[in-house]
Formats: sequence, structure tokens, C-alpha cells
Amino acid sequence: MSSLRTLFIKVFCIVAVVLFLYQVPVVDVRPDHIQPEILDKDSVLTEISGTAAHFSTVESTPPTTKCTVPHDLRKPLVQYIIMIDAGSTGSRIHVYRFNNCGGTPELEEEHFQMTEARLGGSGLSSYDDPEEAAASLDDLMKFAQSAVAREFHSRTPVAVKATAGLRLLGFRAASEILEAVRARLEARFPFPVVSRESGGVEVMDGEDEAVFAWLTANYLLGNLEPGRDGGMHTAALLDLGGGSLQVVFQQLPGQELEKGKALQTDLTEDRFVHRLDFRGKEIQLYQYSHLGYGLMAARKTLHQSVVDRASPHHGLSQPVLNPCLPVGSCIKVALDDHILSGKHEVVMEGPANDSDNKTTATECRELIKEILNKDDTTCPTSPCSINGVHQPLIEEVVSGDVYVLSYFYDRTHPLGIQESFTLFDLHELVLKVCAGESAWPALFGNVGGVVEVLLEMPEWCLDLQYMEALLHDGFEVTKSRQLRIVNKINSYEVGWSLGASLALLEKTTW
Repeated sequence: MSSLRTLFIKVFCIVAVVLFLYQVPVVDVRPDHIQPEILDKDSVLTEISGTAAHFSTVESTPPTTKCTVPHDLRKPLVQYIIMIDAGSTGSRIHVYRFNNCGGTPELEEEHFQMTEARLGGSGLSSYDDPEEAAASLDDLMKFAQSAVAREFHSRTPVAVKATAGLRLLGFRAASEILEAVRARLEARFPFPVVSRESGGVEVMDGEDEAVFAWLTANYLLGNLEPGRDGGMHTAALLDLGGGSLQVVFQQLPGQELEKGKALQTDLTEDRFVHRLDFRGKEIQLYQYSHLGYGLMAARKTLHQSVVDRASPHHGLSQPVLNPCLPVGSCIKVALDDHILSGKHEVVMEGPANDSDNKTTATECRELIKEILNKDDTTCPTSPCSINGVHQPLIEEVVSGDVYVLSYFYDRTHPLGIQESFTLFDLHELVLKVCAGESAWPALFGNVGGVVEVLLEMPEWCLDLQYMEALLHDGFEVTKSRQLRIVNKINSYEVGWSLGASLALLEKTTW
């Protein structure tokens, strides 16, 4: 009994001591001027960076507001693609954000940036040192880092597609630059670079440019949505560049049989057919790149033809009549290879008055037809378009819209032509532009800035006549058919970069 009393007393004493110690305040032994404080988030950021505003972070964004689960569970809900267009005059970066809420990826936003102008050009081909060329993309890639949510960096592929500038450098020089670009992107930035096998950093050929532009346009138009009746209702593209002309449109199975077995054989050649896989469906496209039929190349050929037609006794020191120029105009043209004197500068004049213009307009059309070389004797497999190249007639195989891009847009849109027009409208525009300086104020007085543009660039008369002949004589587009000129659809640029990005989305690995 006494032992129990002793145990009880000990337990009571221990509990009493603990309670006593719990009540004693803890003495802060630090100096009085150092007091504990509770720091909020802004205070911490200020301590780290000087001011909270200077703290750089990528704010995490919701995956998408359109849905919570992807349509195809094998696909992520949101995907980014980074595409760099390495052109001859500069490089441009496109950062695309897609969601996979539906059967076709939906483009939610695009971020765009380009390299700053630089003396001598800012394109990859303008640098002598491959390492400097590669470094020229650093600012674009830093821009991409800020445009892509941080949690997506390791899952966002980047591709670099070089065009005309690097093609002209030659294989070895271009390869050295592309290798330097790949090495720098892989070493310095968090994005996976698309593999060599998938064309991650490459010089892209003209045919791929055209096919990807076709994909861009028809995607933006909604022509490729699941369940949409495509085929003949997809849009055709005629893309008039400086050195070449690209033609792309979709062919339905069996169309190649309409003209007989020989046509079927010819169409299976790679130079005419591109088979595009999109959303599990194979799309067969007719595509061809007409080198030498771009606008600047055609100008050069026409000027050369005018001089070659002049009498050998004419003498190049005297002005030469060019029937494709406006009334009363006079320009100097540099010829690379004249039959008499090699490189030479020639003065060319347009017709003297309006009555002469009617005659010379016919002469100009004949000159252009010669260049187009649309002759049955040069067409081994009919039907043909220009220069003896086989092409199914657009009027027969395309019931959808025909979009004319690039220089078609650049030359007609500033002059006030409507987005949807016919060759009748284009012919009226040709007559106005070729009427000459004295007539322009009355004809274009309500379209701001046109007279000044034409005074500075009278060769627009030649350009428009070439376009009219190309469409009507070369591709046999009827005069009443509606054509469409655009450079954007739904606020997005109609170019190859979006189409190339869509093609990347089709892949499961890069």
C-alpha cells in the first residue's frame, strides 16, 4: 500500500513540473533590434530580386477552356508546336497552341516574332560563320520560351525549315549552317528538336512549301473537319512567288482515269502527286512547282524577249518599245545576258498614247504566251498547263474555291480589287493600270496611295498582264469563275508554317 502511495506522489510531481515549465515564457535572447517577422510572398520576391516586379516567371495557364478530356485519349489535351521559317531575308518563329478537344486539332493561338533587320540581311544565309548564323535564332527561341507554358517546354517540338536563301548557298555551306543550328538548339534550349528523319532542321523544297500551304488554307477554312465532304470541295491554291509558281489541288480517286490509261501512269509519278496523311486519312494532291514562272523571273524573261525582238541594228543606246509597260512610261532595265553585249542597261518605253496601247496590249499578250509555252506539241500527256507540264484542268476537277496567293495578292489588293473577283475584274484593272500616268488620278482617285505606287513601280502593268494571261491562257480559268485573293484566313497567315506544324501533330514521335 505504501508503495502505491509513493508511485502516485512521484507521478503527481512529474506532472506538476511539466505544467510549470509549460507556463514559463520563452526568452528571446536575440538583440532587441532583430525581431521575428512574418514574410508574405511579395516580401520574399523583393528580398530575392530587389523588387517584386523584376521576378521573372512563366505563369502556369489552364490547359484549355474548351474541354477537360481530349477527343482521342491517346493524344494530350493541349499541344504546342514551334516552327521557324528561315527565309532569305530573315527568320520568323511561329509558336502554335492547339487543343485536341475534337477530331481535328483546334488552333487556339499563335505567337509570332521575327529577327531584327540587319545590314546585309538577317537570314541564315547572310552569315559567313555557321555559328553566328545559328546564334541569330537565340532571341526567337527566348521568345518561344516565354510563349510556351513552362510545364510544356519538354513536350514541345521545334523545327527549322529553310527556304530559298539556303538553297542558293549550295549543299555543303547549307549543311554546315543547319548542323550548327541543330547543335545550338539542342544544347541551349529546353525544347526537343525534331529528328533528322522527320526533317527537323532542313532545307525545304518548293513542293513541300506548296503542299503545306494547301494544308494551312484548307484547315483554316474547315474543309478537313471529320465528316466534311472534302475532295472537289477543298480549295485549290495557285501561289505566285518571285522565282516559281506553285499549283496544288486535291484529286479524288478515279479522276486520273478520265483521260485514259496513259494519264493514270503519268499521274503516279512523284513529280505530280503528293500523298498527304491527315487524321488517319490519305489525301491525294496534284502538285507542281513551275520554276522560272514566278513573277520576278517572268519579268526578266519578258524584258529579255523585248530586247531580243528589237532589230539588231536598233542599237541599245536608244530606247526600246516595251508593249507591256504603261502609256507614256520610261524605265531602265538591267539585262544579265544580252545577245550583243552581255550585261547591259536598257531604256524601255511604253506606248506613246492610248490608241497605241490597244495595239501593244495584243503584242504583250503574245509575248507572254510565248513564255508560257502552251503548245500541244510540247504536251506529251494531255491535258497540260504551261511549258508542256501535265495538269488536269482546274475547271474540271476543282469545284471548290481557287485561292491565288503571294504576288497575286500583293499586286491586286493595294489597287482595290475585291477579295472575290473574276478575270473580267482583273482585265478591267489591267486596263486602268496600263492607261498611264495621265489617266491614273481619275481612275484611282478614290483609292489612297495608288497613284504614288504606280509612279514608282510602272512595271505593275506588266505584272498584271502576266497574271491575267497565266490564269486564262495558261491554266484555262474561265473569265466568269470566282477567284479569291487573301493573305490571311480567320486572322491567321496563309503560308506553309501552320501546315508543317499540323503535319508534326500527326506524328507520335519526333
